[in-house]
Amino acid sequence: MYQEHLKALEASGRLKAHTDLLEISCGRGGGLAHLTAHWPAALDAIGLDWSENALATCRKRHHRFANLTFVRGDALALPFADESFDAVLNVEASNDYGDYAAFFHEVSRVLRPGGVLLYCDTRRPDRIARTEQAMRAAQLDGELRDITANVLEACRLDTPRRQALIRRRIPWLYRLVLKKVLANYAAVAGSERFEDFRLGRRKYIMACAVKSAQSSAQET
Repeated sequence: MYQEHLKALEASGRLKAHTDLLEISCGRGGGLAHLTAHWPAALDAIGLDWSENALATCRKRHHRFANLTFVRGDALALPFADESFDAVLNVEASNDYGDYAAFFHEVSRVLRPGGVLLYCDTRRPDRIARTEQAMRAAQLDGELRDITANVLEACRLDTPRRQALIRRRIPWLYRLVLKKVLANYAAVAGSERFEDFRLGRRKYIMACAVKSAQSSAQET
């Protein structure tokens, strides 16, 4: 998904010679580190997360990147000044925030005019239109694309690798007790999450949304 977001940014024509990038809810930082290593132009990146444990892992694993830093913060109260970033990235995290409208408004606040939100998450089909309305109300112009079929096929093809990773990394007792939880987390073929995608009970959506150049003028 991180690579797909970079492709979407390039296709939008908004990739700059230098980008200030923020990932909200960076987790253990692997995705952001991958982008930092493969970004096709100059980049300064910040990964934000609420978990100190996750941030400690990020700093330990990704310290080799001089242009990548990690900070603690709340997705609904970002600790950055207005118009600080050219791009904001959010991957499979917004369902945990509890307030989509507040999240999108915070993203819009820290984006520069013409800046881009690179966004993906899962939704129930009946909530997609509401999410898109909240995004646009925050002056973020873009369409939520349904890429469920692509994600489903990727999960199917990657199931053997994911299952092998669970067997290799998770102690046998935890595998036994948390079998369904681990399968759903990894979205392996046959899991409840996989079936939700297959049967259309849940959709995977993606957006490359642009902050209106008029929004800053309207706010002042």
